[in-house]
Amino acid sequence: MDMPSVLGRARSVELADGGEGDVARGASVVARTAKESFAASDPSRTRDGAVTFDAQRDRAGPIGIMGVTLVGADPAKAGRLAVIGDADFASDTFFSLLGNKNLLVNTLGWLVQQQAQGARPQMESTQLGPMSPMYVSDDLAQWIFIFAVIVQPAAFLVVGIGVVVARRRRR
Repeated sequence: MDMPSVLGRARSVELADGGEGDVARGASVVARTAKESFAASDPSRTRDGAVTFDAQRDRAGPIGIMGVTLVGADPAKAGRLAVIGDADFASDTFFSLLGNKNLLVNTLGWLVQQQAQGARPQMESTQLGPMSPMYVSDDLAQWIFIFAVIVQPAAFLVVGIGVVVARRRRR
């Protein structure tokens, strides 16, 4: 996959033996976070907005977030299992962004042992069309809301009142 996926609040996925594994011989970790990421020891910290790395408590990235394995004794008839650390990534708000859709389609294609038919190469960022993703902080989102919902309409109201008053004075 060329595009990264966005898995908000993903849990780590590790092999029981702690290794990386090889899917041909058993389980394997096939997707990891960026090296700048970390696994928080206490997930409530990230829910509260504290997303700073604490070397004493947290584990530095890259962190495994997706594992796959073949299940069954006979490799020719083995079932397939994929474990993704974000249970709702296929239905959350990030699904249409970056590579999430391709991750889902390609994973399902691997699970059913067929070439993924719905996957297509991602468009260049200049070809995204009328909408391109933009992330803002909570504070900036609040300022945008205040400006768009309160300040702009209030300005138009004040200008409108000024025009009405000026026209009535001319009469």
